Amino acid sequence: MKKNNFVLLFVCFLIIGNLFFVLAEENKTINLAEVLGLEDVEVYCENCNYQILDQRNLAVHFTKENSKFIDKDGNVFDGIDFKKDCYVILNSKGDLERADLWTVNEARVFSYLDESLFVPANSRIIINKGKVQITAADNSVFPEVPSYSKNFNLEISGNNVKISEDLLLKSGEVAFFPEGYFLEGKAIFNKIKIFSGSSEEPLLLAFSDPREVIYGKNFVFQEENKLIFQSSSLGEITASFLEGNDVVGVGERDLFEINIKKGDGLVFTNKGGAVKIEHKSSDGGSTTIEDDGFGFNLKIDHYGDESLLKMKRDFLKLDDIYSGDYLPLAFELESDYKNFNDKVVLDKDSKLCVFSSDGEEKVNFESYGLPKLLREMTQDEIIDYIDNFEKSYSDFFSSKKLETTDVKDFKEILIFNSLKAGLSIDEAKMFFDDLGKAGGFDFSSSFEDDPTSLERLNIIYGDILPFCFDKGVSSDSCIDFSLSFSEFHKQNLYSDSL
Repeated sequence: MKKNNFVLLFVCFLIIGNLFFVLAEENKTINLAEVLGLEDVEVYCENCNYQILDQRNLAVHFTKENSKFIDKDGNVFDGIDFKKDCYVILNSKGDLERADLWTVNEARVFSYLDESLFVPANSRIIINKGKVQITAADNSVFPEVPSYSKNFNLEISGNNVKISEDLLLKSGEVAFFPEGYFLEGKAIFNKIKIFSGSSEEPLLLAFSDPREVIYGKNFVFQEENKLIFQSSSLGEITASFLEGNDVVGVGERDLFEINIKKGDGLVFTNKGGAVKIEHKSSDGGSTTIEDDGFGFNLKIDHYGDESLLKMKRDFLKLDDIYSGDYLPLAFELESDYKNFNDKVVLDKDSKLCVFSSDGEEKVNFESYGLPKLLREMTQDEIIDYIDNFEKSYSDFFSSKKLETTDVKDFKEILIFNSLKAGLSIDEAKMFFDDLGKAGGFDFSSSFEDDPTSLERLNIIYGDILPFCFDKGVSSDSCIDFSLSFSEFHKQNLYSDSL
């Protein structure tokens, strides 16, 4: 009797279990009418099984490579990778509620709501109640530009994903709307590296000028000779330009970067000659423009009447010179900010001027420009100069047990400032040796005993030496002055550091 009861319980367990988990044979049509009690509904799948969930929803899983699924509305998903635990969930009426699928080693085109969805190889697609998210594999390429759909919201995420000829998604995600692409992350758009710096406010890469129809949004828009950047009250945009942009015509060796946030905007116009920049201010906003080849940093912010025009002396690094990324972009800048009534002009010869509203030149910052010798040298000559300079000082660097950062700082000071003074390698080394011999300038093995050494060396090479050679001052007089200046500043700088 007990044995019969055990058999009966086992049979009941099998029957109940099959109600919740049913294995479907390969290439078999699953008829939801039989499973869920619906009429005239069919779902077809290859290499799959299904499971009945709560509220009589149905989960379909896939068991082999290149699985296929077609639902009652004709949505087709072909080429599914079963190894990623892919599934489809249908509600009790047979409608598609959610799908989480991966493609195999080949790109696939799925059909969803009468539209084609290209999914790159080894990529993921999630469909959830009218929203489609594609996570593309790194370095994927979309052969056709995805477009906005009235039937669902489309988002694509990934790294180095080519969305179209004018849009490369470096990282983050892009959503597709009638107004354009909404970016959260980093991208290259129309030869501009763009970073949407605020997680609270995505950046619109607009198809048309949105100023008349959109208010208070982060956006970038480019037309034939005009480029507009506008930040929202919560937004931030950082952008640097690549060679080939039609408006801001930087060269291969140019570096030009902007940052705007909290309502500020910039309008670039190019009708030939220098690029014209119009700054649009806002309460609480901030704008930074850096032309790194020139060492110019304009910062306009609105948190008080602080200085608006700020120069950077230490703009140029040895790595920039060696790679060739340092030539300036010529531009003219004006602002509608109430405390900024002047025009700033940087010309192609690295000369920066500030003009008053009546056109009178107020300030000339020509001395901040690139060294003449550097402008006249080819990139191959610059590389040879730096390589040979380092070789000529190799004995000095090896004889002193300097920290790596100290060696790098020495190179930055000696090589760049020798270029700025127009010195040959031999002339620079001679001055360096004479400077040490004449007054015992202590380039010690450790800077802990004299933390001012690098600062004083930077002043001598960055200010005194270029001035002496520009004015024709003799080497001996220059050295004497440098030593006197150095000793005076050593006492002051050292006392300040205590």
